[in-house]
Amino acid sequence: MGVVIRQSFISSALTFAGAVVGFFNVLWLYPKFFNNLEEIGLFRVITDTAILLVPFAQMGLSTTLVKFFPHFKNNPEKVRTVLNTFLLGGIISFLFFYLLFTLFQEPFQRYIGNNSPEVIPYLKIVLALIFILTITGILEAYSRSLLKIIVPNFLKEVLLRLLLSLIVSLYFYEYLDMDGLLIGLVVVHAAVLIILFIYLAFLKQLSLSFDFKIFNKGLVKNLAQFSLFAILSSGSGLIVMKIDSIMVAALLGLDQNAIYTLAFFMATVIEMPRRAVSQIMSPLVSTNFKQEKIHEVGSLYRKSSINLLIIGLLIFIGIISNLDSLYYLIPKWQEFAPGKTVVIIIGIAKIIDMITGINSEIIIMSKYYKFNILAITLLAIFIITTNNYLIPAYGLVGAAMASLVSLFIFNLSKLLFIKIKFGIQPFTANTIKVLILGAGVYFLAQAIPRNSNPIADICIRSAAITLVYGFAILKLNISAEVNKLYKQIFSKINF
Repeated sequence: MGVVIRQSFISSALTFAGAVVGFFNVLWLYPKFFNNLEEIGLFRVITDTAILLVPFAQMGLSTTLVKFFPHFKNNPEKVRTVLNTFLLGGIISFLFFYLLFTLFQEPFQRYIGNNSPEVIPYLKIVLALIFILTITGILEAYSRSLLKIIVPNFLKEVLLRLLLSLIVSLYFYEYLDMDGLLIGLVVVHAAVLIILFIYLAFLKQLSLSFDFKIFNKGLVKNLAQFSLFAILSSGSGLIVMKIDSIMVAALLGLDQNAIYTLAFFMATVIEMPRRAVSQIMSPLVSTNFKQEKIHEVGSLYRKSSINLLIIGLLIFIGIISNLDSLYYLIPKWQEFAPGKTVVIIIGIAKIIDMITGINSEIIIMSKYYKFNILAITLLAIFIITTNNYLIPAYGLVGAAMASLVSLFIFNLSKLLFIKIKFGIQPFTANTIKVLILGAGVYFLAQAIPRNSNPIADICIRSAAITLVYGFAILKLNISAEVNKLYKQIFSKINF
């Protein structure tokens, strides 16, 4: 677990550094540097559409690579050959997706064009992004399988956002027009991909050779079968995450998409530590299943749940306690203010996701991976249906409620399934302690007098929340990992 804690901590630090840049971009730069809400909505929906479609273009290859990597990791030459094979598969799968996209683009154009016709001329940009993200996803999965997640996380969470800041600034100062800005969006993603290639070359993990003999018939059958289900799993997962943004644009317009995506981004900061933990734990879960160490999987499950809840709840309390001040700092904040309720609702949904730990990873890496695919496919259908009803009826709040209800049902089904099949569950008495502590700290924060300066108010309130919450977590000895990390950090500091 030491490598997990160390790399997860560094990756989480990078993720939060990226979150700072992301907050600056979404909460200040975009509202300030774009001319109106429609431009922000266009910029965001182009990216969200590409991200949504990547799993279908990638055909589940990145998830499959992580799943079957333990079969090859003891032979370095085989490992490099596996990467080449998956990259070739990624190119072929994208070409197949491109054909399907061309055949079915007219219905999509009609759907999105009702309220957001500005998107239609930029579908080629979407396709270019899909290809780059397809290859990038395979390289990131390969790095994750090698337990090398720090550099890929830096590229994805920090550098990419800094480059986005740059091209939006160039647009504001009229060095780029809207066409140039969206082409720049492709360029910055391509730059991240190239750097990732260079990093793997530096690690001597790239090779020009192919050796298809390492894939026997039985393994090929298993790979193909798992990839098929991984398409549904990954694709449905991103539908759950991104479809509300696209449906808001299609049903309400790009201006409402801008409001919604800003609010949604605030809430997604809560789940950022989960990404780092998932990246490093997925290979460990896969290895433990291969060695039939269910008790170790259960241990990882419980540790992921309590540690993710601790950090996720702290962030959630910080956001909702400072929500008015955060919005006040946004240029033209009155235009974005209708999204406040969305932040709270999506934040609760993210806490549900955090408290249930690595339940998806456990199911996906087990022999019962088909259940996760079935569950998330049904969830995707459910969330599309509920969005289609709730967005026209309740607007932005309807989209947020659809996400909350869907994620609650989805995580509940996974909890029950894992308990039935493996006899493990993520909760302990400490889970209740953290929830009670979080509620107490939230109400304590409300008692702090408001400062007329929003920045000062955020600093004072956040410091009080962190100190009280952190002190209580340590004193109650809720997480052995948190206490150990605290001792390691402060043992190196001489007062």
